[in-house]
Amino acid sequence: MSLTHLLLVAPAFLVAAAGLLAGLVFLFRLSLPRVQRAGSVTLILPLTGHAPGLGGLLRALEAQTLPARRLLVCVEDARDPACARAAQLASGARLPIEIVIAGQATRCAQKCCNQIAGLARIDADDEVVVLCDADILPPPWWLSALATPILDGSADIVTGYRWPTPGALRLASQLVAAIDRGIALLPRLATFHVTWGGSLALSPHAIEKLGVAQLLAGTLSDDCSIGEQAATAGLRVLTRRALLVPTPASDGLAAVWRFGRRQYQIIRVYRLPLWSLACLALSARVLAWLVLLANLGQWWA
Repeated sequence: MSLTHLLLVAPAFLVAAAGLLAGLVFLFRLSLPRVQRAGSVTLILPLTGHAPGLGGLLRALEAQTLPARRLLVCVEDARDPACARAAQLASGARLPIEIVIAGQATRCAQKCCNQIAGLARIDADDEVVVLCDADILPPPWWLSALATPILDGSADIVTGYRWPTPGALRLASQLVAAIDRGIALLPRLATFHVTWGGSLALSPHAIEKLGVAQLLAGTLSDDCSIGEQAATAGLRVLTRRALLVPTPASDGLAAVWRFGRRQYQIIRVYRLPLWSLACLALSARVLAWLVLLANLGQWWA
């Protein structure tokens, strides 16, 4: 391989080395939460479509070491298949479930509109509010890990990150798992104000200070907007590094492409520095693979 080729490949090796180092540091510092506080926690779950994973999610929520006060399942309207699915499962669930009709979004993402409808049901008995996604399968200590720092007064907002779990040996699911797991192990730099809407706990004080309902009413991204506004408001945001929430990844290549494209478009709009860093790292890897593939014939000759 020529010097030019080595120079083209070098950035990718540096990115890979940095990722490996970040992973080792993560594992060295990893510790499971040891403290659990009791308190009143309400979950807000925006839902749409057929929601095939809802049954598994409800079983996981019922197994939590910190029982939730209630689950607010927020859908666009009664015609959404998610509404019938939630009603069917709610009838046999041990966890109190309320179905909230949000209406059609006009100035924000439908997910945000659903969350706003859920926030309107929050009352004085709620000590912690948790926003979550429908595709997660949280471990039994998940809710306690999110709520405890808020209940004991050490944080205003607590977040984690998804940990993709491929269900089959499919190229698309393995690809998205490899990319997302690499992101999950990166250091959480305060400069980027990163929160994840799939597991995001807020105190009543944070909800009031951020004006979360008003904030969500004009955005396409719940987590990007909340993270940025929390930094501006000076709120204490805790990222629990051990809180890597299992998220099944079994979609085909087309679905993975749509998901990745949408995520990167949102990050480009709301987190341009983070998008630039991710684009640089990904471009370096793609360039390295192209160089290696172009020279593959020479090595085997």
